Amino acid sequence: MRGFETVVKESDPWTIMTSYNKVNGTYTSEDPDLVETVLRGEWGYKGMVMTDWLGGKDVAAQMHAGNDMLQPGRKSQYQGIIDGVNNGKIAVADLNRNVKRILEMIVRTPRFKGYKYSNKPDLEAHAKVTRQSATEGMVLLENRNTLPLNAETKSIAVYGVTSYNIIAGGTGSGNVNRAYTVNLLDGLKNAGYTIDATVQGKYDAYLQQVEKEREEKIAKEGEDPMAWLLPNPIPAEIVPATNELASAAQANDVAVITLGRISGEFLDRSTSDFNLSAEEKTLIQSVSKTFQAAGKKVIVVLNIGGVIETASWKNIPDAILLAWQAGQEGGNSVADVLSGKSLLLVNFQ
Repeated sequence: MRGFETVVKESDPWTIMTSYNKVNGTYTSEDPDLVETVLRGEWGYKGMVMTDWLGGKDVAAQMHAGNDMLQPGRKSQYQGIIDGVNNGKIAVADLNRNVKRILEMIVRTPRFKGYKYSNKPDLEAHAKVTRQSATEGMVLLENRNTLPLNAETKSIAVYGVTSYNIIAGGTGSGNVNRAYTVNLLDGLKNAGYTIDATVQGKYDAYLQQVEKEREEKIAKEGEDPMAWLLPNPIPAEIVPATNELASAAQANDVAVITLGRISGEFLDRSTSDFNLSAEEKTLIQSVSKTFQAAGKKVIVVLNIGGVIETASWKNIPDAILLAWQAGQEGGNSVADVLSGKSLLLVNFQ
């Protein structure tokens, strides 16, 4: 609970959401000891509390526990409050307390105070903010005389399916609507690097085939009803042939491999997601062996939302950049770090 306590005491959030799970057999949204005694009493929280969507079971218990608002506001929740007041399961004092907290939050808002909002935000300025903020969150996990790339670096061989379809954000509430997404490939081109067209062509053909097979499967079997909410799975990694790697190592100054992981709301992670696949391990080993034999460096970019295993392979490439899920400008942000345009604050050697 320390992380939540720190946030409450140091940043004074306006709203907090209770979770889906139980603690010691009681749903968190139905536990007054958590919401009223600890959160408000011991930590001094003054804001509004709401449930997660459809969290908990007992509307009366949630109202008494200190959930000011029930999400998402279904008819059954409305009726549960009315019935609870009528049959005495919900005290009017508790209901008034919760309504009061909602109103207190509203009067703090800029909209209530007459803020003149615009429906014409400066999207270019916002893009610059997300591009820079993403770089500030990245961490250089390994760097053996590789990054930032020197001025002589001109041509890059780009490997890994995620290099061509970067993961901008998490799933569900971990994602945001965006007008565009800059892939790593385009970010490197924008930074002035030349991308190996032969390597790119192999990935383009592979990903087009994967998409064709996906569409054929949907036409035959129908689409998953949750598909609108979840991204397409990351295709299995491919490993170039030995002769293809040798040609690329001779033609390019450096190799970049991106490993991706989708994670977020509605998409719990698994053991196979934590560990690298056999193809991913082979890709790192093969590219590193071939390029390093030619005196060239290899960089691995981790486009992930959570932890993955690195102990078994961290000494193989020359650098590892933990880029996280970097938003709509993700490709530009990664390129800024690789090129040295944006310097990392944390560098673990």
